[in-house]
Amino acid sequence: LSNQDLLIGSGILTYNTSTSQIDFSGCIIKTDNSGILKWMKLTDPTYNLLEYNLKVENDNSYFITGDIDSIGFGNKDILVMNIDSSGNVVQSKIFGNSYIESGIEIIKYLDNGWLLIAIDKNNVQHISQPHFIRLDDSLNVLWNKKILTPGNYYPTSISTTSDSGFI
Repeated sequence: LSNQDLLIGSGILTYNTSTSQIDFSGCIIKTDNSGILKWMKLTDPTYNLLEYNLKVENDNSYFITGDIDSIGFGNKDILVMNIDSSGNVVQSKIFGNSYIESGIEIIKYLDNGWLLIAIDKNNVQHISQPHFIRLDDSLNVLWNKKILTPGNYYPTSISTTSDSGFI
């Protein structure tokens, strides 16, 4: 991504005439500094992708996290996707359990892999808890931690600290 380009993540609602339902597709748009469209990519509306966070890597690839309709784990699952500078998917992973999960933010961690902050929503107990997932550069899970907090907790961002921890 050059200093003049703009990358936008959003969603598009469309009406599916064959099912008479509204579908939600994730949409990634890249423009130049004048707002002229360079490319636009839509995700498969089958999964109802909702993007929450876009990160740019030094090699002009992009990392996206959000949630999608479950593919067997629960209601909503976490999606992490790496796309190249043309918007093509390089790699993607889905993480989930029996709760509703959403990927909130992904950051580069110590120049070696990624740290993902997510939220787990338990609709039975009506609580939401932070969920941290450490990934290598191939998006394989190195560790997976949930932190129990009193009451509902909705994480919004994550940063690394000088002692290699995170806050």
